[in-house]
Amino acid sequence: MDEAESAQWTIQMESVFGLDLRAADKSAQGDLSQALIGEVATFHIAGNPQSLLRTTSAIAHAESAPVKVCALQSGTMVLSRNGEADIQLRPGEIAIYDTAVPYQLHFEGQWNCAVMTVAREQLSLPNRTLNNAFRQHFPTPGAGAVLTQLIETSIHDGIQGQESSQFLGHAAIDLLAGLVYEKATPYAPDEALRVAIYSYIRDNLGSAQLSVATVARAHRLSVRTLHRLFEGEEYGVAELIRNLRLEEVHRDLQDPRLKNLTVLAIGMRHGISSQAHLTRLFRAKYGVPPAVFRRDHLKGAA
Repeated sequence: MDEAESAQWTIQMESVFGLDLRAADKSAQGDLSQALIGEVATFHIAGNPQSLLRTTSAIAHAESAPVKVCALQSGTMVLSRNGEADIQLRPGEIAIYDTAVPYQLHFEGQWNCAVMTVAREQLSLPNRTLNNAFRQHFPTPGAGAVLTQLIETSIHDGIQGQESSQFLGHAAIDLLAGLVYEKATPYAPDEALRVAIYSYIRDNLGSAQLSVATVARAHRLSVRTLHRLFEGEEYGVAELIRNLRLEEVHRDLQDPRLKNLTVLAIGMRHGISSQAHLTRLFRAKYGVPPAVFRRDHLKGAA
């Protein structure tokens, strides 16, 4: 057994995924390939029997805590988390889990899997729907099969061109959302209403009149009731509208087909009619003004 290879594998798992092998068998080894499609990271991972730990310390020091998807292709995997039932995967099954909470992955036999990570906010799914998915395992037929193939293609064949990469990244996010909804539990009345409001907001982002008041009126609710409905969600209604608009602007600024549109014109496509307001919001969320982001992104894609 090559101790140098085992040490390198330990370093790789810690640096790429924030996973700890220090308490595991020192003979643990593996191989990792990775790619980036849009804002989605994809990986193909293989290894021998081992346990991988996501600790509270690793979470505290991580720059981000994305949602992670694992499609097991050989071997067996058990996902363990405090307070939750273990999820055992066999080849052809998928698990979705939150890297913001501690967990352990235990692999038996020679194993390999296709993995994808994406920021939770990119999914724009209600908390209850996504949290329910974290407790499930999914068969690969349906959206899971297409998603797994997309991950594998991005790794083994590569994606040619920045534009293709962006669109396929969006497709991966949509496929993951479709997979989540395949096992969504029946909604309680409040949750069904939240889902309807999410859809209404998405469908009306281009309207400058979209606001907390218009959303409440469209659903025959008082503003107070609407706010109360979203108390347990990641974003309130006003924040949700703002973030979804900014995500659409962010996406359009990366699209070379829209390069002849001004930044303001792109903002107006999504209900933001003030250049100064758009610049302020975009900088607060993404760290740079929209014009600078667009210039740098399109220059890099050229």
